Amino acid sequence: MLDFTAVTLEFIKQIRLIEQKLSLSNQLPVSQMRLLLKMDQTEVNLRFLNQELALDPSTLSRQLAGLTQKGYVQAVSKSDKRQRDYALTASGWAKHQDLLSQLASLEQALVANWAPEEVQLLTTLLNRLTTRTHKLTLIPDNNS
Repeated sequence: MLDFTAVTLEFIKQIRLIEQKLSLSNQLPVSQMRLLLKMDQTEVNLRFLNQELALDPSTLSRQLAGLTQKGYVQAVSKSDKRQRDYALTASGWAKHQDLLSQLASLEQALVANWAPEEVQLLTTLLNRLTTRTHKLTLIPDNNS
């Protein structure tokens, strides 16, 4: 099991390095890139984004404010002034599409020599692993 943990930690590290490089090349913090990728052409509210990104509300609000300043996101007024939805602007949608294109290119580079069955198997296993992590209950260490 230790090999699995070591490989998983190395994989997570590599994903973070890729995110950092994308962040630099797009001049966007990683959290703002993730936020843009979670949005599409429909309006979303803070609750949805919080559930999808697992960010605390103050961090999420700061990142939305940053994207609003850059012209990628706009607040959408509702009849209930206590609730606010957000939507991508035209330039936000273009950046969203550009990020997706960059990720698709990375994906192609990663699995260029793989058979389609291998890609499908990895996808299936990663989906299974993701489902299990959602169900995990972390047990506190009694030695602390």
